[in-house]
Amino acid sequence: MKIVLNFSLSILLLYIIFRVINVTTLLNILSEIKYPYLLLAIVFQLFSTLVASCRWYMIMKLPQFKEPHQFFIKSYLKDTFFNQVCPKQYWRGCRTCPLIR
Repeated sequence: MKIVLNFSLSILLLYIIFRVINVTTLLNILSEIKYPYLLLAIVFQLFSTLVASCRWYMIMKLPQFKEPHQFFIKSYLKDTFFNQVCPKQYWRGCRTCPLIR
């Protein structure tokens, strides 16, 4: 029940945010984006994810954890996405779900 409530709250907040946003202002802001800087920011974010996943890969090799390195990269990317979209309590519950792993 708590997960459903948290998820519903997320949907409601996203609805309110998108309803309040002035689309013309948003398009003006997006037209002023310096795309080389945006690309550089995305590259740095992906690089930091790669470094963090390498760290976890090396740590988990010690107790004979047999997952490949791609497992850690995918896990980190999923965590990054869901931490931005879902409330904290909801995502904590999802991590225990075998379908998310």
